[in-house]
Amino acid sequence: MIEDGLCQLSFDYDTSEDDGFRVHQLRECGGIYSANLRFYTPAGDEVEMNSPLNSRQSWPLLFYYNGEEHPVFDEDGALSDEFNKCEEGWCESH
Repeated sequence: MIEDGLCQLSFDYDTSEDDGFRVHQLRECGGIYSANLRFYTPAGDEVEMNSPLNSRQSWPLLFYYNGEEHPVFDEDGALSDEFNKCEEGWCESH
C-alpha cells in the first residue's frame, strides 16, 4: 500500500539486529506486532499497528491514532472507512 502510493504513511524498517521481523506480543491485550517496523503520518506522528492474537476476522489488522483503535481493513479487505478518514486528516495536517 505504501510502496504503491495507496497510503500516505511512511515507514521505518530497522534491520540492524537481523534480517527478519521481530514479532512481539502486547501484554495488555495479547495482540502481536513487529517491533522493528514503525509507521508514521506525513507530520511524523507514529501510528501503532497490531493484529489481535487468534482473531477470527479475515483482515484483523488494527491501527491506533490519537488514543483510538480502528480497523485498517473492512470485511472485504479494502481500506476501512476509519482508515481513509484518518488518512484524509493526516494529509490535511501536513
